[in-house]
Amino acid sequence: MENKNNGFELTNKNVDEWTATQFWEADPMQNGQSLCSICLYVDWELKEVEVETVMNTNSTPERIWHGLASRYNLPEDTDFTRFAEFYNEEIRPILQKASEGFESEWDGSNLKGHFTKEAQEILWNLESEKLSDAPTHEFTYSFDVLGSFEGKQHLAEYLENDGIDFLKADLENEETLSGIIESIESGDVVVLNMGRNDYKTELEWIQEELIEEAEEDSE
Repeated sequence: MENKNNGFELTNKNVDEWTATQFWEADPMQNGQSLCSICLYVDWELKEVEVETVMNTNSTPERIWHGLASRYNLPEDTDFTRFAEFYNEEIRPILQKASEGFESEWDGSNLKGHFTKEAQEILWNLESEKLSDAPTHEFTYSFDVLGSFEGKQHLAEYLENDGIDFLKADLENEETLSGIIESIESGDVVVLNMGRNDYKTELEWIQEELIEEAEEDSE
């Protein structure tokens, strides 16, 4: 479908460079142990759309409160390498159609947005059905290294398949540490919000535990 100059383009930067799990972030408001919500933010007055991550703060932005904008949840397994095409073909025309039933007016204190009944029905279908059809991926997520594996021994076996002897690995060596991190991140599990120092600290703890267990087994 050809889109005329009716707005509602994705305003995010570098859309063509998105990864499948582009918007996965651990929610600091939940102690980093759950995902932030992934939402489609639609500003009806400005005719702008953005994919964003949203922390669980139980607060409502002013423009949404006044009906000038809306926020729609996207499935957490949305594949964002394919989302832009899906959005342009399936979602954008719906937003353009719904916007025909939108108007804003000054109520004496604030600018308020309103939809016709027909537009409300269009948007109900968008939220309850259409967005759930977004393309998906098969990655899973973890909030720490060990959560990506079935125990410490599984991690050691996984790294061994990549030629890394984890029990003997020098984690102070930057090249060795980089190799282990790259091996972990090349799998189907995405470890969220883990910096290099976070990796190093957890890997050192796991390595110490495995060494102690190996020594106990040899006695």
